[in-house]
Amino acid sequence: MMRTHTANGPQKVPHLSAVMSVMAALFFACASPALGEGMSFEQAIDLLLSQSDTLAGAKAGVESRRHTANSTDYLDYPRVEFNAKALASEKTLDVNLSGVKSTTASILSSNATLGTLLAPLAAKLPSDAVMGMHNSGIQTNVTATLPLYTGGKIDATQKAAFAGVREAGAEATLAEQQVRTQLAQVYFLYQLALKVRDVRLEVRDGLKLHLTNAQRAETAGTIPHAQTLQAQVAYDETARNLAQAEADVRSAAAALGNLLHVSHPPDATTLLFVVSTRLPPLKAYLEAAQKSHGQIARLQALDDQAGEGVRIEAADRMPQVYAFGEYNFTGRGLAGHDWDLSVPDWAFGLGIKYSLFSGIDRSEAEQAAVKKQAQVQAALRQTRIDLETAVTKAYNDLDAARERFQLLDSAIASARENVRIQDAAFRAGYATSVDVIDARLALSRAQVERAEAAFRFDEALSRLLFASGEAERFPEYVAKADRVIAK
Repeated sequence: MMRTHTANGPQKVPHLSAVMSVMAALFFACASPALGEGMSFEQAIDLLLSQSDTLAGAKAGVESRRHTANSTDYLDYPRVEFNAKALASEKTLDVNLSGVKSTTASILSSNATLGTLLAPLAAKLPSDAVMGMHNSGIQTNVTATLPLYTGGKIDATQKAAFAGVREAGAEATLAEQQVRTQLAQVYFLYQLALKVRDVRLEVRDGLKLHLTNAQRAETAGTIPHAQTLQAQVAYDETARNLAQAEADVRSAAAALGNLLHVSHPPDATTLLFVVSTRLPPLKAYLEAAQKSHGQIARLQALDDQAGEGVRIEAADRMPQVYAFGEYNFTGRGLAGHDWDLSVPDWAFGLGIKYSLFSGIDRSEAEQAAVKKQAQVQAALRQTRIDLETAVTKAYNDLDAARERFQLLDSAIASARENVRIQDAAFRAGYATSVDVIDARLALSRAQVERAEAAFRFDEALSRLLFASGEAERFPEYVAKADRVIAK
């Protein structure tokens, strides 16, 4: 602790790390559900969508692709560049003067007086002369280049970039569908673990009561010790089963808490459910899968990018035509500077550029792009088939789980009644300990099977909606539920 002094004497000041710890605890207490606080499945979805690192990364990917695509907006605009060079240069010119020398000699020979005066000078004229121009300093210029024809490369590059945005958007949609589906499965697995734990607890308590009754009956001499041992063995087994069920609850709770980014999993209030009425026909989900699934949209965007890649490679085999302009700030004979006759003040015109050899076989590069598109198209066709298979299987699994759930109603009612009868018969001396044990275990099996059937329905529904690209509709089916597994 730090200390400070006031009029009232030294005061303790919390250390900075302690303050930060308290602030962090308050933040998470506000942002996360408290331990034991109820949370519906829909509330869990809202929390997941705001906390998921997977979705945050997918959204960042979309923004990255969007900025990349926006950066290509001006590819067809003039490219303006400023250049500055510090240099020293020299230009040498070799001039042949033999013709000038012979002409001069001919002129002087025709004029005796002039020839007498200038002949000595003319004789000194060299046959060759070397002239040089030296320049040093800084050269600066501005150039502008406007593409006029690129073989479609600019257009293809821009379209490929925006197809990349669609790809990233599809990946973000697919990521959201996946986390929604994952939450549905983890949330209701947690509910299943809780229900199984409750059933195990109930059967343990029931067999504990039966063990007590058996011990009393043995003391009274109405049953042999073997039946008491049977009751003890059955009770011990249910205690072991309960311990495993409690471990399963802790594991499922940890999975749900980690998925929601909370330190303690909230009390899940949306119960295991079944929609007893039939869903829309299978055809509706198959059509939705082909239309809405994120993987289809992703591969379609990749197909568009691959197609533009073919255009880009084809454009590299075409000549490029451009307009250009240049303005030089040096070489204008300003005071204190040498004249540089080799540098124009300004220039403009048209140019054409064609790569004769670049080290890359352009035919092979174009074929590679074509095969890349063929690969994507094959993956798209296979994905459509795989989605049809996944939708069909999930739909059939869901129907089977619903039917199994409904058929277990009568089994549970019968098993519960059998427990009552066997308990009464044992106390009256007409049933054995094994009869009571079997009755209670049969009831627990039926209860667990029905809870599992409800979970299978919920899990199959999550798979069906994911495969059809409609995972966000899961809460609609929760609202339609007419059968639930009560706690």
